[in-house]
Amino acid sequence: MKIVSSFAITFGLTVLLSGSSFADDVPQENEVPIIKQWSGGYSGVRTPGQEVVKDAEAWKTLWNRVNSNRRPAPKPPEVDFEMQTVVAVFMGTRNSGGYGIRVDKVIDGGEKTIVRVKKSSPPPGAMVTMAITQPYDIVAIPKSDRPIEFKNVGPKRPIRPFPGRPFPKPVPGRPVLK
Repeated sequence: MKIVSSFAITFGLTVLLSGSSFADDVPQENEVPIIKQWSGGYSGVRTPGQEVVKDAEAWKTLWNRVNSNRRPAPKPPEVDFEMQTVVAVFMGTRNSGGYGIRVDKVIDGGEKTIVRVKKSSPPPGAMVTMAITQPYDIVAIPKSDRPIEFKNVGPKRPIRPFPGRPFPKPVPGRPVLK
């Protein structure tokens, strides 16, 4: 009996200390899988926004718009619109590198599909590329005829350039992000 109880205690502590949970394998919030993804920091889309594409002609138009700054523009990747929908998010033109946008998660909300979008920006004083950028993220998800709603989520503060290190001191005369 003593061996069984010590085994049970050891097993319980191992599971507890490992940080794993039996619920880890269960998708949270009815997450919708992302089938394909295309993203980058330079595009021909200069205004912030989002777009939902449900057919090949609209996909070709969007892809050509995203790659209008490239010569020759690459051909649009294959997407099966019988089975998939494409969702795109654009940050618009930024005056330097260090900015980003991404589809963080897609959730089946019952009556609608929710696309969670995370944006990031460099902290004040960070070293960034001195180039005009237009961050974007495009994903293919399983086809849905439900309305798609975009929600901005994420940190209210910029992400630290190096985890564990403090933010740089504010520069006098420059606004401080909170």
